Amino acid sequence: MHDSGSEPSANHNGRGGVDGVEKGELMESQKEFDRGRDGGVTTDPSSEQDSCEAMELCSSSAACSENGNVALAPGVPSIIMSEDGDGRNITLSSLVEGLRDELRNQKTVYEARIQKLEESSAALCLQMERLEQEMEQEKKKQRMLEIKLRNSERAREDAENRNRLLEKEMEDFFSTLGDLALGARTSNI
Repeated sequence: MHDSGSEPSANHNGRGGVDGVEKGELMESQKEFDRGRDGGVTTDPSSEQDSCEAMELCSSSAACSENGNVALAPGVPSIIMSEDGDGRNITLSSLVEGLRDELRNQKTVYEARIQKLEESSAALCLQMERLEQEMEQEKKKQRMLEIKLRNSERAREDAENRNRLLEKEMEDFFSTLGDLALGARTSNI
């Protein structure tokens, strides 16, 4: 048995287990700890100390199996707890506070990203509306230009028809004038 002022030590063998008497103490203190946790009240101070020692042995050895054997589990993180409850509470509370700070930071970062995305989305929506309006105006301009083009083609066709008619009338006029001039000469002879 260890006194309350000294740090408990675990004699580990090469297989990661606990040797001799401490293994029996560990099993017994684990049973007492389980009884206290399941609703049984333990009033013996030495049993509370044994529970603390059992927890320290379990936590310092990385993992405990159900039968009380201590086994090393590679890759499994372990929390090393001190003998006094205040130190353990401070360590756990600082760990929890650190995690809360990290969550707050992540939340702030994600909220900032969401804000930027919403602003970008709003700007893109405005740009899309502006482009749609410009497209409508361009379509109206195109329709007006098509109408003007059709009107100018009709006007050109009408002008060509008038020119042809005018040419024909001029040819008829000159032929008639020529016939008159020829007829007047022949009558003078």
